[in-house]
Amino acid sequence: MLYLILIALLPVVHELGHELTARKFGVPLRWSFEWGKIGSVPIPRFVFDFSTDDATARRWIKLAGFLAEGAFAILAGLFLPVRCILPLVWFLHLALYRKYSGEHNDFA
Repeated sequence: MLYLILIALLPVVHELGHELTARKFGVPLRWSFEWGKIGSVPIPRFVFDFSTDDATARRWIKLAGFLAEGAFAILAGLFLPVRCILPLVWFLHLALYRKYSGEHNDFA
């Protein structure tokens, strides 16, 4: 059960990383929901849009989701009895991300 709870927390931590970093830079995010797809499999996702001329802020806001998710996965793997499952789920998310992200891509 702990595995499922922690895996369910990964997307929350990911989006929270974007939100908190944007707040740090004073940039408001506008959130919406959309469906991505890997082949014919729908992938639910929350996406954000923002406007800033600060290239550093833009880069950090976009990368903060995967950085927060990865830090959470690695720390939980070190300190909780879930060992390598969360880092593997994080890596799988990172590996598949570009296949379903479309125009709202954290790496674009």
